[in-house]
Amino acid sequence: VLFYVLIICFMVNRAISTFFGEAFSTTQAWLLTIGAILFWLSDLLLAINRFRRPFKAERLGLFLYFGGQLLIALSPSYF
Repeated sequence: VLFYVLIICFMVNRAISTFFGEAFSTTQAWLLTIGAILFWLSDLLLAINRFRRPFKAERLGLFLYFGGQLLIALSPSYF
């Protein structure tokens, strides 16, 4: 679990770093960063729901997951 947390945090870090390079446009950087943060939030909600206490808004995690994946997948189209 710790290794997975490190990988997800590294993914968000790399997404944020796209603002500081020249390989990605500003739109791509925003899409990648917001997508990675949504993905990270979905995993956070899943972990809370699974390991801390269940809550009724568990579908929010799926919304965040699919939203994050959509934004990450759309980022190459703004090249």
